[in-house]
Amino acid sequence: MLIWVFTALAARAQQPAARDVETADKLYYYDKQYGPALKIYEALLESSSKDTYLLGQAGLCLYHLQQYRKAKEQFRLAALYCPVDDKEKMALYYTNLSACYAHLEDYSRAYEYAVKAYNMDKKSDIKLWNAASHAQNLGRYEDAIRIMDQATIAKDIAFFTLYGRCYLGTGRYKESVDNYEQFFKEDQGKDDLAVIDRRMEQRNLVCAYVYLLDDEQMGTEALQAAITRIQALMAVCGTDSLKEKLLRLFLVNNNLCHRYAYPQALCEQLFAAITGKSTAAERLWYTYYISRDYEQVFDDATTLLRSGTEPGNKVLLKRLQYLSWLQRLVRDYQAHNGKISQPLMDTAISLFEGLFEKGKKYSEAELMADKELYLGVSETFVLFRQHFKTPEEQQAVAPVLLRIMEHLPSEKIRQGMTAILRKGYINN
Repeated sequence: MLIWVFTALAARAQQPAARDVETADKLYYYDKQYGPALKIYEALLESSSKDTYLLGQAGLCLYHLQQYRKAKEQFRLAALYCPVDDKEKMALYYTNLSACYAHLEDYSRAYEYAVKAYNMDKKSDIKLWNAASHAQNLGRYEDAIRIMDQATIAKDIAFFTLYGRCYLGTGRYKESVDNYEQFFKEDQGKDDLAVIDRRMEQRNLVCAYVYLLDDEQMGTEALQAAITRIQALMAVCGTDSLKEKLLRLFLVNNNLCHRYAYPQALCEQLFAAITGKSTAAERLWYTYYISRDYEQVFDDATTLLRSGTEPGNKVLLKRLQYLSWLQRLVRDYQAHNGKISQPLMDTAISLFEGLFEKGKKYSEAELMADKELYLGVSETFVLFRQHFKTPEEQQAVAPVLLRIMEHLPSEKIRQGMTAILRKGYINN
């Protein structure tokens, strides 16, 4: 989030062209007619090309007209001709240069000039904000934290959000949560320093809480409090994209509920807090990864596919149907000392083929580009590696996986995978 403040420079002394300057300033400051004001400033610059005030004003007009490349050049000249001991004006030109570079998507130069401006005026909270926020935008989280920590001025509460984002980016989730919660505790809805997107910051706080749960084991009371807070935040700021992002972290084979042996009831509350009003497909996803009731997943996925009530989740339902059946096949294989039931294998192959469009042959690029479709392939290997961990076990079971992968409708990928499997390796 970039916040730029453009301040009028000191009043000019009376000069022969003062009336023209006053006319241009009135157009700029009061009437916001940037085009007509720019024409006057440019006309005056023809005879006073090194006048820093005129250069700065022309730059501001161009900036408001979204001509950032031309504006950058005017601010560069203003900084070039500015007296070196006038640090306040120089810092202003550097700030404006930083804003132009940001709009031109040259974020490294934007950060460079924001830092230069701050180093010339370390009593300015605006310039502190610009320098630290640019570092954060570049992913230089530790630099942003260092800049803020070393500042000697009193900081606006908006800095809690910047700290929250930086700590989130560095994986220090407890510090991120603490700073965000401090901001929302003190927030009165005023944006004195920077315009704060509170919905975005609330979504960041949700992520910090979920990552914190996945980063360290909590006691039941702390876990319950975190889940309650997540639920409240999701109710006001939750989006489908945020929910999907969190579910992908939560609903995996090695999920936090199993790693930390959290009680089933709390896991269900966390799932409900993230999803809100979950779809049948999402609940089925939960059953597969958390409850691991594969027979129920297969039956429910089959029922939903036949009913056609969730057309938007058809790909996911087919994948869950296939994977839950594959879990059954592997369990049967292990129970019978490495012997495969032909009916179970035939159904597994049929379900695997059903993941793809009937009769279609996929190029390597086409299949790899479709992430949802390719998950059916990659998760097959994940499932087998999950159950068969030693090289000896994998070599013994590789022929089983080979029989499935021989039906992959992409010749180049199929050839590569089957060549590896024939050597007794399970790898993707």
